Amino acid sequence: IITSTRPDMGSRGGHDMWISYQNQNGEWQEPLNLGDTINTSGEDMCWTFTPDGKTFTGGSGPRDSYNHDIMWVHKDNIPLLKNFEPIGPPPNLLISGKRNSDDRR
Repeated sequence: IITSTRPDMGSRGGHDMWISYQNQNGEWQEPLNLGDTINTSGEDMCWTFTPDGKTFTGGSGPRDSYNHDIMWVHKDNIPLLKNFEPIGPPPNLLISGKRNSDDRR
């Protein structure tokens, strides 16, 4: 799943969310727009799956603004994600909140 501006491919606004599948030869296929359930005429970015892999969450807001709303949608409501299974937790969930003694310098 990627965020991209792809006006040549039917982007709905600024940044949209796209999905690309890897084929059996290890080659990535042309990205597909995830559609109007997620993508708006504004900026749609930073979407990721919740740890259980069932809910897609991220931010949507107007172009040229940092005023984004946090949104979520069940993956079954997005046709291209119905059969999608995340391979693991998002990378930012792998960071431990514990501090090392070395961090206190």
